[in-house]
Amino acid sequence: MDRRIYFAGYAVSVPVSASATDKLDARWIFVGSSLLSAISSLVFALVDGFWAGLWLRFLTGASLAGVQMPGL
Repeated sequence: MDRRIYFAGYAVSVPVSASATDKLDARWIFVGSSLLSAISSLVFALVDGFWAGLWLRFLTGASLAGVQMPGL
């Protein structure tokens, strides 16, 4: 389940982050997504509970899209 929710977050965020790079500076999207990934991964290590962990893994997958799309 962990992998599926991670890539679901990625799949949902790809169109958003790909179109955001046309309107905003890609460096800021990259930096913001990197910070979101770091924070959500750190909180994931500290949280206790299935639903909170699932939501945080979704955010980590979404931040992967925000790092990968401007990086391409």
